[in-house]
Amino acid sequence: MAVSTQAEQRVASNQLRSDDTSRRVNREILGDTLDQDLHVYHLMDLLPSRLREKPYRDALQQPLAGLRYVPYYGCLLAAPPELKHYPRLHGSMESVMAWLGADARRWGYQAKCCGAFLSVARPDIVAPMVTDIMDKAISAGAECVVTACAMCQLNLELRSPAHRRLPVFSVVELMAYGMGSADLPRWFKKHLIDPLPLFKSKRFAI
Repeated sequence: MAVSTQAEQRVASNQLRSDDTSRRVNREILGDTLDQDLHVYHLMDLLPSRLREKPYRDALQQPLAGLRYVPYYGCLLAAPPELKHYPRLHGSMESVMAWLGADARRWGYQAKCCGAFLSVARPDIVAPMVTDIMDKAISAGAECVVTACAMCQLNLELRSPAHRRLPVFSVVELMAYGMGSADLPRWFKKHLIDPLPLFKSKRFAI
């Protein structure tokens, strides 16, 4: 599920739980009622705790020991104000990457906006934003950026300058690698910034 879709579903669920008028409109016009037992979760809500349980806690086959990265949540995973009562996701990617053996670098741009859909209409605005993010990641000593947002991953790869760029990974694809997926070389070809040189320089099995 796209991060924006998940956030919108959480906002809608919040609205239905807290507002009588919204529940009435939902019931009378849409013919639907709120299932109080239905909750909306993001993958990063679940992964940290799952990786502490069997069989996942013992599933690591290919660690990423020594990989220096910065976690990038972007603005949507940071949650809009309407979701201020939901648990924050910050720290969840670091938990997953620690399970993989990677080394998080400290930086202040975890929730910096990448430009989102503005990248299509105004790349002239988004490119400097992405350049700034990449500059800060490089200054932090990172070798790559890790995100849980597909839009962030696309923008960071697509709009970063050729002379200042790092590979950008989805945390899910790195988990797949860690769990022994043999399909990563084919999958890595879909990246706009080739991550294979980094993996080879770290002597990770590929």
